[in-house]
Amino acid sequence: MMQLKYMSSCARLLFLLLVSSTLLFLNFYSTLSFAESVKGEGMSYWDDKTSKKEACDKAELDAKNDALRKLGLESFKSTQIEACTDTG
Repeated sequence: MMQLKYMSSCARLLFLLLVSSTLLFLNFYSTLSFAESVKGEGMSYWDDKTSKKEACDKAELDAKNDALRKLGLESFKSTQIEACTDTG
């Protein structure tokens, strides 16, 4: 009877060790980063018509677009509509 009690406490310890090592592994694995780092550049000028914040926002958007372009993730679609009228 003593041996069963010893085995059950051993099994509990092994279970706790397994759970803690799994949590530790998941914690380390989640900190790994598989992302690619790309530097994008953007420039904008401001004058009397635009504020400094608007110019900075436009430069930031240009930098994001530049980074997407370098990664090859930029997609561009264009549609051109031509309307003609005949007055004759």
